[in-house]
Amino acid sequence: MGYEKLIFQDLTLLGLFWAERSLSMGHKVYEAIVKAIRAGKLVEPFSKKDFETCCPGFRIGTYNAFLYKHRQGNRGRKSELFELVSPGQFRCLRPFKYGL
Repeated sequence: MGYEKLIFQDLTLLGLFWAERSLSMGHKVYEAIVKAIRAGKLVEPFSKKDFETCCPGFRIGTYNAFLYKHRQGNRGRKSELFELVSPGQFRCLRPFKYGL
């Protein structure tokens, strides 16, 4: 019984670690986009290619999915951070979120 409880606690902590890591990574990506817009490096509307060029250092999957995953009206009930203004073109929703 004690062994099972220990395994459950370890798995719970591991799950919390990955959830926190995922949340902070998403925040870093969004923060990089907002900073690039404010600095005039990323001009709205922008494409995922523009995002990749202006915000280097993330994995290719991030560039392929982040904007769509967090667009207004997304099916995954993720935070809505971007408006899809035309095919492949995005604009940040205002006001910026998370105190940015």
